[in-house]
Amino acid sequence: MEHKDVQAKIGLGNAYFKQSGRPVILFAAGTGFGYIKSIITHLQELDYQKDVYLYWGVRCAEDFYEYDQLCAWAQENTQVNFIPVVKEDNESWEGRTGSLVDNILYDFDDFSEFDIYLAGRFDLMPSTRAAFIDKGACLEHMYSDAFDYI
Repeated sequence: MEHKDVQAKIGLGNAYFKQSGRPVILFAAGTGFGYIKSIITHLQELDYQKDVYLYWGVRCAEDFYEYDQLCAWAQENTQVNFIPVVKEDNESWEGRTGSLVDNILYDFDDFSEFDIYLAGRFDLMPSTRAAFIDKGACLEHMYSDAFDYI
């Protein structure tokens, strides 16, 4: 039996990491972190040297299942900023609270220089995309598989 190499091109969607050399905002709403985690892993492999702002929003602090690892990554890399946001305020959480989108909008006046990767519930994406565009984000530099469906 003769063996032949097979080449396959897997589906990447439209939201895979593009090496543009621009600073990056990673927007992970709830379980959208699973997708963003793959980008984080890729950035670590690349030893990416531009600023990275990772915003992960969850309902309650107990939902941060990789909190310690992300804090360590940010501590080891001065260009990495991890901003965890808890929607439901409680006495045990001392970090940011409220809307993930509102927290990001508060931190930046202009998104025009960023590549922005968004993951989370699809119904959240139209208003999030519009809010970022209102602050200068270019649609060509915003990536989410949800954009194909909204």
